[in-house]
Amino acid sequence: MENKKIGKAYAFFDSDASYEELERDMPEIRDYAQTSEGLQLLLHRGSSRLQVSDRPDTLTKEPKDYRVLSSRLSGGVARERKSLERMDYVLEASCEGMSNERVAGELGDVLNTIYRMYDEDSGQFNGAVVYEDNGEFVFRR
Repeated sequence: MENKKIGKAYAFFDSDASYEELERDMPEIRDYAQTSEGLQLLLHRGSSRLQVSDRPDTLTKEPKDYRVLSSRLSGGVARERKSLERMDYVLEASCEGMSNERVAGELGDVLNTIYRMYDEDSGQFNGAVVYEDNGEFVFRR
């Protein structure tokens, strides 16, 4: 029997939604994002629950401005530096038979849906998707 590769990716994000709302609405979020049937999602409050061996520490500790701003806000908003490990939530995604990059793409679709459902009125969203590529964690573009 052949071992199938399991693709993995992580989304670090802040949201106006509570943990309970995100958990409750995840089937609807997945439906709107049109995720693959085999995509497994696990929501964490913060990054402390990730297994240490799985944590992309090289990226999570460095403070950067991860905000996505609407066009109405982009001109007059001061930069904000925050590390990924300080984000409210981590959404861990995996799927058998998918590459890490493809899982990251689907996870990006999930984040976009969360933004549209909960955070669009604020005009900004903090978040980033990372995945492992050739032994190093990289940001999804």
